[in-house]
Amino acid sequence: MKFLILLFLSHNVLANLNILAVGDTGKANEMQYKVGEAMNRHCRKTNCELALLLGDNIYDEGISSPQDPQMIEKFEKPYAGFPVPFYVALGNHDYGKLANDWKRGQNQIAYSQLNPQFKLPAPYYTFVKKDVRFIVLDTSQLFHDTNTDEQKKFIQETLKNNQSKWIVAVAHHPYISNGDHGNAGQYDGVPFPPYSGSVIKKIVEKELCPYVDLFISGHDHSLQTLTGTSKCQRPVFVVSGGGASASKLKGKNPALFEAAVTGFTAIEFKNQSFVITHYSDSGDELHRYEAQKKNSTFLNWFSF
Repeated sequence: MKFLILLFLSHNVLANLNILAVGDTGKANEMQYKVGEAMNRHCRKTNCELALLLGDNIYDEGISSPQDPQMIEKFEKPYAGFPVPFYVALGNHDYGKLANDWKRGQNQIAYSQLNPQFKLPAPYYTFVKKDVRFIVLDTSQLFHDTNTDEQKKFIQETLKNNQSKWIVAVAHHPYISNGDHGNAGQYDGVPFPPYSGSVIKKIVEKELCPYVDLFISGHDHSLQTLTGTSKCQRPVFVVSGGGASASKLKGKNPALFEAAVTGFTAIEFKNQSFVITHYSDSGDELHRYEAQKKNSTFLNWFSF
């Protein structure tokens, strides 16, 4: 028994992982550059190991080819000298005027082969850093109910084979948000599926909510930390879409923090908790929240 406990503890000791997250960045405006500089300073100070880019990487319609010069003005220059790579999600603006020009998303995937700082191997994918499993979704395809079964199968297989302690879902569209676009299933007051976000809502609730510790997204141009819902109690929800502009907050979801400001979010994963900290575009701390691990393997192991 002593050997088993020591083996369990050795497996579950997690070296801290520091990451940054920002979305809705690709405007090449003054605020994008200011947030980028603040992120760069913070990352070097905390020895962060990666950044998440949460979609709408290139306003207003994505890029027309992998060599599109917009990638220079809206990604390379704002994050010049950044010490770690960005792992990228695609947003609605990355897919053209109607957000369904799937070839435009492929152009960013092809660009990622030219720039190792921009990690985007596929429209949706997974990767592991230390003991954290990241599941990067393509919610724009789900919004249009396109390739839904394929993405659902990908999520199921990823979770089935997961051996990591922490699971983080990364998306452009939020599940819940107090910003202009609102909650999945009710996006922008649209009453009919799938454009209400009904498919996104169903996928999150059925496939992700029982397993995911953190769901982080953009789409709304604000910083938010929200508690779960009655149908999705396990994850903490973060919106970090203040990468280049800010928009109004008008929703009524219970929030631990919300601010209609530009800025970014830092997350530190520890052994039994993770810390979410929102920062302004100047790098000033706005809010800090520490979430404890739910339904830990340790407790489940002893419940048999």
